[in-house]
Amino acid sequence: MRQLADWGADVLRIEPRTPGENHHDPDYLNLHRNKRSLALDLKQPAGRALLHRLVARADVLVENLRPPVKHRLGFDWGRPCARSTRAS
Repeated sequence: MRQLADWGADVLRIEPRTPGENHHDPDYLNLHRNKRSLALDLKQPAGRALLHRLVARADVLVENLRPPVKHRLGFDWGRPCARSTRAS
């Protein structure tokens, strides 16, 4: 995703709420350069609903959830693709 961000794509990184995480570390800043970041609690219905709305407008969805977690949260392949107006 870093290459897409470097090439000008609008990359939004969804991350969990983790208090005390150092976002000023040089390695972190290099890895996530040119990306916007949003902290969501995907265990809460409001967090999942917001992510579903973002996915519906996205060109690409890249995730790294384990299969049982994806299924439980509603992000296995069929469901986000069905919600998206752009995915095929």
